[in-house]
Amino acid sequence: MIKPWHIIAVWTALFFFYGQQAFITSSEFWPVFASKNILSFSPSWASLFMKPLFNLLLSMVHYLPLTDVQHLKGVKTIFAFNGAAQILLIYFIFKAYQPTKPWLAVALTVLITLSPFYLKTYFQIRSDQLALTLFLVFLLLNFTTFQFKSAWNILFLFAFPLIGFKHIYFSFLALLVLKIKETFSFLKTSLRFERYYIYVLFGGLLIWTANLAIPSFTYFSRTVVDFENNFGALKLFFKFEFLLILLSLGAFCYLPLRAEFMRRGYAKLFLLPVAIVFLLLLHPQKFDFFIGSFVPILFLLAGFLLFSCLQQNPKKIIWGLALIFAFEALSVYKASQQIKLITSYKTQLATIHSITKIFAGRPLTYIDGMGILPRQRNLGCFISPDDYESNQSCLDLVNQHKPDVVILTTRLASYLTDLSLLTKANYVEQGANFYIKKELAGQSPADELIWVPPVLIFGSDDLL
Repeated sequence: MIKPWHIIAVWTALFFFYGQQAFITSSEFWPVFASKNILSFSPSWASLFMKPLFNLLLSMVHYLPLTDVQHLKGVKTIFAFNGAAQILLIYFIFKAYQPTKPWLAVALTVLITLSPFYLKTYFQIRSDQLALTLFLVFLLLNFTTFQFKSAWNILFLFAFPLIGFKHIYFSFLALLVLKIKETFSFLKTSLRFERYYIYVLFGGLLIWTANLAIPSFTYFSRTVVDFENNFGALKLFFKFEFLLILLSLGAFCYLPLRAEFMRRGYAKLFLLPVAIVFLLLLHPQKFDFFIGSFVPILFLLAGFLLFSCLQQNPKKIIWGLALIFAFEALSVYKASQQIKLITSYKTQLATIHSITKIFAGRPLTYIDGMGILPRQRNLGCFISPDDYESNQSCLDLVNQHKPDVVILTTRLASYLTDLSLLTKANYVEQGANFYIKKELAGQSPADELIWVPPVLIFGSDDLL
């Protein structure tokens, strides 16, 4: 006999195996490479401490004896596992909320994870996904009968911004879940040394935040000019997911659900969907992966609303759930016509494997604007939208004839538009979009120099 956990196990496995082999977007490569410099504490890599825990996790992989391809596969496996864990956490949150309705918990978990924005981002190598997983763990611990010290909730509040500075948003959302009086009451009864450690941790976080405030605000001031033009992904989100968004916001208005939250001790939980929509509107860089990290939390409230309605009208809600599934299937279909939901990194890894043959046994330096070779000597050139200083430094490296190799990826090609600069700087094209100093160009077999042009496969989306 099929049980609910059988369906969840299969669903989770499907998401894991797909996420493990999905396309790697251009901005995912850079932290995989750059993270190895976090423990150098060099001023040149101070930006890594904007996401300290995220970069520390990625840096651990650099200590393993891996090739470039194996390194990328390993990191993809970690984040595919992270995405699979999210699905299990969503299921267990629903199951903890209403233990007597396991099949409804399965249905709602499948419904939430079919969101086009979640399907596109759950496996990505981003701090946003780590913060989402931690928040789901936080919710599960607070929704179950598992008893743990209130001090642990405070550690959660600290952990979110340590994953990445912008994830302090999750700390604000967590305050809507916490039983504030119980959480902070332990300070009155705890031992002196326990209070001491809490105060030191809080003080350290304040110092770290203050040190990051100026560079963060400076970067914000440089990019805020595009704020009004940065609603593209958010418009698509509202277009494809408006029904589930409305259901989530319905949790704010539905009085029986608010009474249920009050009875359980979560009087402010009904504010969560409103707070998330407000954050999505407020945040200046509304990329799809940023939106995707809030999708499961937002839609959890839609699930709680359906649980509440089920208790009032059990027969009608089944038909309503069927209609919602039909609408979500239509949304996925329409989204797939504008967003590529099924992708693969096989072509990317095949190209990287071919290119690394030229690097084998040679201490070559390279730039590509994004860091597709995590084990090679990248000169620290990253092409970033609206960051003139960073982009200009890449161009200066070419003009100064510093890198041994220039790999023309989508990011670098967007800024290095005049390829005659490479010729003037004495570079020759040895393979598609692969330029090397003339004096270093070796005599490689012709079949080893054939690969898909990097400018086609190392971008923000899979073009093949």
